[in-house]
Amino acid sequence: MRQSLTRTDAPQAVVTTTPTIHRANMTRDAQSRLKHYDWMGALAQCEEVLAMDPLHLGALEVQAQALWFGARFPEVVTVTTRLLRLNPGEPGYRYTRGMAHLSMGNLSGARRDFEDAIAQSQDEQFRQQVREALEALHEGPVALNSTTYTLIN
Repeated sequence: MRQSLTRTDAPQAVVTTTPTIHRANMTRDAQSRLKHYDWMGALAQCEEVLAMDPLHLGALEVQAQALWFGARFPEVVTVTTRLLRLNPGEPGYRYTRGMAHLSMGNLSGARRDFEDAIAQSQDEQFRQQVREALEALHEGPVALNSTTYTLIN
């Protein structure tokens, strides 16, 4: 008769996540919430990530998008300005900030951001989208809502 032995000193498999992986997973969850039109849930998730890492680029990007969908345009300007300090070469942040300026009626701020975004980008499709927004400024008063244009981040 064989006797079964159980080792109690065998190493156990331990699953851990690093803080970086945890923040990345939380940011992906926030993106998923946003795709399902839960901008408030996405915003709450981003705020959690940003409490751990105030410079988390992905969380700041999703935060800007969530704020846009919530029509919280002054906050979009604040967040995209932070993003531009962290990554000044990203024209999508300028476009997003310009759209927020436009939505608040700050046409000079919108124009400046649109012109800078066009000058920075090498992507012709993106440049055309921004040019269309810039042309709308020259056509007179415009009424935009958060679904009129697609944010690029």
